[in-house]
Amino acid sequence: MAGGAAAATTGRGLMKLLAGGREACLVDFGGSSAAMDIYVLCHEVRGMDLSPGEQLSVSLRDLTRSDPEKETMPGRPWELRQVRSEAVLQLRAWASSSPDSRRHLGELRLPIAQLRALGLNMLYQTWITLDPDPEMPGSQGLGLSDLEQKMNDGSRQLFQPKVCLSLCKAEDVTDGKMTLGFDISNDLKDERWSALLRSQMQHVTMSHGLHLQGLKAQRNGASSRYGDSAAASQIQDAIGRVQSQALKIQDLKHQLRSRPGLASSDQSSRVSSGQDALQRAQLAEAEAQKCRESNEALKAEVAQMRASLDKVAVEANGKIDAANERIRTLRKERDDALKEGDRLRAGGERLLSRQEECRRERQDLAEQKEALLKIVEDLHQTCKNAGMTNAGRHSIQDIGDLTASYRA
Repeated sequence: MAGGAAAATTGRGLMKLLAGGREACLVDFGGSSAAMDIYVLCHEVRGMDLSPGEQLSVSLRDLTRSDPEKETMPGRPWELRQVRSEAVLQLRAWASSSPDSRRHLGELRLPIAQLRALGLNMLYQTWITLDPDPEMPGSQGLGLSDLEQKMNDGSRQLFQPKVCLSLCKAEDVTDGKMTLGFDISNDLKDERWSALLRSQMQHVTMSHGLHLQGLKAQRNGASSRYGDSAAASQIQDAIGRVQSQALKIQDLKHQLRSRPGLASSDQSSRVSSGQDALQRAQLAEAEAQKCRESNEALKAEVAQMRASLDKVAVEANGKIDAANERIRTLRKERDDALKEGDRLRAGGERLLSRQEECRRERQDLAEQKEALLKIVEDLHQTCKNAGMTNAGRHSIQDIGDLTASYRA
């Protein structure tokens, strides 16, 4: 965390070096009278003291103009029209439990011109702390050092009220998103490097701080966030004191070696003073050794947690792959079952149609049979009436024999 903070404090010179010339500036007005449309997005607000039932909102307006402020929820962008180079943007955070009442939580006054002075061509997911006082004197916004300090505190002060902000020209936004993909030109990548670098440095510092806080919480149980921050500050102060005392001890040893001709009494007093300094040095060395051992233990714990995290990630990926394979198998079985069901349904419909045809044929045959029986009865009765009883029997017998011969 100390390394990230040191990098952040020296970030201004690095950003100026990487920012390029004026023609590379994304938020470049070209003159005091020029104006352009800009895109502003508050991604997230942290560190706010909200009561149960309260909702968080943010508002934005240009203090150099009389336009009303625009209030929305975090994650929804603003597009400001015709913003000049001397504009000062006022972003305020609010807590509201009903549409008619809201409570001020903090605000930020951001001069557009100061971004260029910091070597920033835009802002990309940059954390900036908020001021709790709603009545800030003047409307000129933050000074250069104040703005840089707020950006540094945005990554180091984990629990202070702050906002994550993005800002660029409106023409560099596509479908409501900033165009920062891999398919952009190399010139655009160079132009936006400084803003992306600062965002990366901030998130590295924040991740390191949150990781240290999590490790301390695991060792000490549930502890307050302020207690963890104070413990980290005490460790840094102890390391600083050890280094300062080590330098003093080296100076005292050099003075003792370079002045051997002093009087015995003076030498005795200096020897005594040197012994005291030596004792202090030993104590400081012991404290430094303790800090080093604690640091090694933290490193070992970090390595163990990383190994455990990698193992969990491998297991999770394996389970995900197995689940995906099972899902694909079930989908294929479902599709096959649907196809089989369609085939059986079509076959059933064909059988029903054939059954209906057979029923109609049987009915037609039954009707023909009845008609033939009636014809036979009529013939028999006619023969009987005509006195041709034996002839009728012979005819019927001949018909029966003929039928039997056909069946054989």
